[in-house]
Amino acid sequence: MAQPVATARPRNHSIDVMKGLLVWGMILAHVIKFSADRQWKQVQLGEFIGDASSFAGFVFCFGYTARFAYLNDQPRYRQMISTIIKLVVAYYISGLMSMLLIENQPLTWPRFVDLIIFQKLPMYCEFLISFAILLSVAMLARTPLRWLLQRPWLMLGLIGLLLGTTFFPYAKVTSVPLSLLVGTNPPLAYPFPALQYSPIFFLGMLFAQQQWRGSWPTWLLGGLGFAWLVWRSLEQQPFNRFPPSWHWIVGGLAAALLWFSVASLLARSSWFVRILQPIGANTLVYLLLSNLIIFKSIPFAQPLGLVYSIVYTAIIIGVIWFVLSISRPTPAAQR
Repeated sequence: MAQPVATARPRNHSIDVMKGLLVWGMILAHVIKFSADRQWKQVQLGEFIGDASSFAGFVFCFGYTARFAYLNDQPRYRQMISTIIKLVVAYYISGLMSMLLIENQPLTWPRFVDLIIFQKLPMYCEFLISFAILLSVAMLARTPLRWLLQRPWLMLGLIGLLLGTTFFPYAKVTSVPLSLLVGTNPPLAYPFPALQYSPIFFLGMLFAQQQWRGSWPTWLLGGLGFAWLVWRSLEQQPFNRFPPSWHWIVGGLAAALLWFSVASLLARSSWFVRILQPIGANTLVYLLLSNLIIFKSIPFAQPLGLVYSIVYTAIIIGVIWFVLSISRPTPAAQR
């Protein structure tokens, strides 16, 4: 007999630590793209690891936390809708920063409208809409998802079937808004299609449902899969990120498992939890503020090596951490 879906969330610091690690990887990848000397092999490898790990890892974490936050016995539609709206607003804010600071062109009314209706996808923010779409799917399909999560083999079968969406005929998609759901060929757009990344999202839900932790199967599958993806990159064998090929999605899924395993190990130390948990709990804040710092520093950037890129990343995270540490919540009487 299937076990009922649990209603209480067991505290698992590993997912908080994992999000903190991913914030470091995300910001480092952005720093390398804009400020590093990408002719160096070490820099190229650092950028690749950041690209392959960050979005897939965040999708896994998003599925993990969504299972506990939104798929309990009591529907929380208002909270889900609020989160979706926050993701869309964060996309608009980061999109405006990208258009103004990277493209360095006047913000005309037609360009602003294109941003609002998703006819234009500015760089380094389009993935936020993918999160909004995935959460919308979880909200609309709440009942069947709860049923599947109680039957892990069926859920794994669905995940396997969804991996087949990477063979979608992308060339047939000529709508930019539609590409956010199913992908398209560049240069029309460079989206992170929600359908192709959904296996990682649902795998995160399944890990949360089954309360799986980092163990030797996750280390083995994650390590081998990610090593295979890195090897393909070093050997310059073809695989597509835009639109995502099955190599990229499977490699990203393996990267998520690997980082989850690493985070499960680090979460045993209260020291790592104290450092990384606050960062992981404020992912959107770190994304928006780091983008603003990086975009604004582009005209003054000098080519950096990998070590200096890591140092610059640490400085950015330190600045954001300090800003958050000196902020104070509004007193209840003044709200």
